[in-house]
Amino acid sequence: MSTYSLACRDCALGLLQTAREAKKYGNTREVARLVNNARFYWRRYIWELQQ
Repeated sequence: MSTYSLACRDCALGLLQTAREAKKYGNTREVARLVNNARFYWRRYIWELQQ
């Protein structure tokens, strides 16, 4: 795995953790934004693995 793919994975997992914390406070718009960004970075991670 490249450093870039690891960074994308770590970013996606960090965003999901932040989304879980935002969910505790009932901030649904922030949760949706964070999850969508996490999906983007997860797709980049998968794409990098296939290269």
